[in-house]
Amino acid sequence: AFGVNAVGYVLKPYTAADIRNELDKAARIMPAAKRRVQIDTIPDFVVRIDGRIVSFSRPKVEELFALLVDRADSGLTVGEAIADLWPERPSDDNTRALYRNTSKRLLDMLKELGIGDIICSDGRKRYVDRELVACDLYDIMSGDTAALRKYNQEYMRRFSWAENRNAWLYNLYCKEIG
Repeated sequence: AFGVNAVGYVLKPYTAADIRNELDKAARIMPAAKRRVQIDTIPDFVVRIDGRIVSFSRPKVEELFALLVDRADSGLTVGEAIADLWPERPSDDNTRALYRNTSKRLLDMLKELGIGDIICSDGRKRYVDRELVACDLYDIMSGDTAALRKYNQEYMRRFSWAENRNAWLYNLYCKEIG
């Protein structure tokens, strides 16, 4: 095991649960899995899995994922999602049902693509697990000035709610890069 850089092992006698636990542990710590998902937010929202661009079947499903990416530092409540995705609609039972359907479609799609684990929840808020994706925004938030230099005053340009983050990026760019 040491000679091949194994991340774990199972001793006899073992159970199916022992094997599952070791496989889960390996999946959590394998560095290749971290970079499987690449998310670009500058100038627009593009998601790649193993280098292939992901196509979203519904615009609101894509927008919800973009919003979750944007809010990974703070998380996203149902009310916040509704306010940003459907600003013209009241936050009533119908709109909440619309959100639930959109959210379910997104989670099902991510599971089908084999990346369902990148969306987490603390019970009240949902967020993207920043450790499981490579993202230009997250690089900038971590202080990567090379990533910040790529900022061209456009951030997720298709989404009106992205203006707040765009203003934050612009101010950071002016302060750090000049």
